[in-house]
Amino acid sequence: DKLFGLGYGMYAKIKGEIDRSRPRVDEREPWPELSAKQQQEMDQAVGMLREAADQGHMMAQVDCGEVYGFGDGVAKDDRLSFVYQEKAAKQGHTASQFNTGVNCRDGLGCEQSYERAAEWFEKASRKGDADAMLNLGLLYRNGQGVPQDHNRTVQLFRQSAALGHPRAMS
Repeated sequence: DKLFGLGYGMYAKIKGEIDRSRPRVDEREPWPELSAKQQQEMDQAVGMLREAADQGHMMAQVDCGEVYGFGDGVAKDDRLSFVYQEKAAKQGHTASQFNTGVNCRDGLGCEQSYERAAEWFEKASRKGDADAMLNLGLLYRNGQGVPQDHNRTVQLFRQSAALGHPRAMS
């Protein structure tokens, strides 16, 4: 926990500086080049986060997945992002289960597999993730990785809509 706390604190400080320097930019947009000092701190932060993640710290795994997925202060690396997201997903982190499903569906950082995507979307759906419900419903609608089932599609879309998902409500 201490290693994670230190690494996350350094990362959050740099992220805050970046976010404040570009107030109306979507946080998913790539970061601008960091100053030498910021890059040195980011390298240290990522090193601590990776060490904590490799020791099984779930939130460090989530953060490493996001850092590498977006390329925040590091080279964007879909494979490393997937590895860390999947580790957190296996520990039950709902958003990571959804993200791992997206990666499997789209073949980002892993071999493309609708079957694996459906498994991860199902796990996140059981925990009330509206995005996972919608995406699982789409797999059932198209018969991708699961048998085509229009009743299950409608059920999942309705559940997602009940949780306020805008695409499921249309």
